[in-house]
Amino acid sequence: MSREIVHNVRGPVYLAEYSHKHGSDFSVHTTYEGAQEYLKTIVADFKDDFIPGFGNESYKDSGLDELVERWTDITGSTEWLNITELELQK
Repeated sequence: MSREIVHNVRGPVYLAEYSHKHGSDFSVHTTYEGAQEYLKTIVADFKDDFIPGFGNESYKDSGLDELVERWTDITGSTEWLNITELELQK
């Protein structure tokens, strides 16, 4: 059984979305940087599936920030990463 966690947050929240062939995964963050770090973990976990041995010359020297930005191209438009800023209602 899931446990509900409640936080008081002022200002926006950031919804990180990882869309793939099995659906979409979401993660909510209080900062843009936190959402970006979440997407970096996704890329770190799955990069070898799309860049064999991470030796593809096109991305050999790419860091995780660049891979996050280019993920849709890297995956042949089969996966998408997105961050949406959501303003909380008062």
